[in-house]
Amino acid sequence: MKIFAIRHGQTDWNVQGIMQGNTDIELNETGLAQAEEAAKTIGGHGIDLIISSPLKRALKTAEMLNKVLNCPIICDDALRERGFGDYEGMAISQIRGMVKMDPEYFDKTGSGEGHGVEPMTELLGRVGRLLDGIREKYPDRTVLLVTHGGTMRAISSYFRGEEASEEPVAGNCQLVEFDWDKSTAGKAEEKNMSIRELVIKSRSCRAYDESYRMTEQDLRELIELARFAPTSGNQQALKFYISWEKDEVDAIAKFTHWGKDRPYPGINPSAFVLIIQDTDIDRREWSWWREAGIAAQTILLGAAERDLNGLMIGSFDNGPLRELVGLKENHKLLLVLAIGKGTERAVAEDLQPGDEKSVYRDENGVTHVKKRTLDELILKRA
Repeated sequence: MKIFAIRHGQTDWNVQGIMQGNTDIELNETGLAQAEEAAKTIGGHGIDLIISSPLKRALKTAEMLNKVLNCPIICDDALRERGFGDYEGMAISQIRGMVKMDPEYFDKTGSGEGHGVEPMTELLGRVGRLLDGIREKYPDRTVLLVTHGGTMRAISSYFRGEEASEEPVAGNCQLVEFDWDKSTAGKAEEKNMSIRELVIKSRSCRAYDESYRMTEQDLRELIELARFAPTSGNQQALKFYISWEKDEVDAIAKFTHWGKDRPYPGINPSAFVLIIQDTDIDRREWSWWREAGIAAQTILLGAAERDLNGLMIGSFDNGPLRELVGLKENHKLLLVLAIGKGTERAVAEDLQPGDEKSVYRDENGVTHVKKRTLDELILKRA
């Protein structure tokens, strides 16, 4: 079984020697030409599925290659470039004088992590989990990964068992072939997500793969996590209604509102969890929303650990939804959680002065979520 990986085409920052990381830079004219040239030779490998980083330089490369391959494209955040935090946008030659790094990569111990640099263990972990999943989910398909230089090194490390920092950096639009049967690494050594990865993975997702189904037991195990979450005075007044059968899931979806992306057939989740306050146990309204939020985030972190996605929904048709699931008078419906295998392509970016929107979807269908910077969030004494 073969799998292929290709680095995106050239960008202006590649030419200028500027650290890109997760900064969303587009291909330049040379990069577009490189992708067009690569497309001429890629058709003979039997590739029938493309999995791409959601960053523009990779996704555009994937789209140009797909003019020849004509196969499905899936975006996966695990293929994004390693995040370089404060160093993104700086000249690599300047960074090299500030921290220990090889010509295009921070050293394997992760120097620079104090400046928001993604730890090497996180990069290797997310790439390893993605490759494990591909091997399990697509055993009969020939997959092409469209990604970045640093991520290519992590992929090579997975297959060849070398340190990522010792792997050569692929050139722009360089195609590399790997063989599952000859892999020396087999499985990635690092499997567990860090808390940072789990939090990022648990970001709101508004589109799902409806072919992926969850079971009652899956949901019971997620509720078990919320059972241990803290509650005011240990009252434990929250109750949960779980829904996993497709007909009922679709019915619940009709009574929920997801902003401009209200669900429609083809993007509904695999399951819903309704978070409910039992007012016979605790009638103090001030505690309801706090405890519902804690429970909701706990459930979504548990879902993220299983490589699932979710969404907290606070806007819903309360009366019809209560009637649909048969809630009693003492059951106050607080939140609805959607859970499933996400298909939405989303990237988190710093909110810059002058940005008109905090969330928007570009022409490629990628959702850009603007987050306030860390310095803006932390208050300093006047």
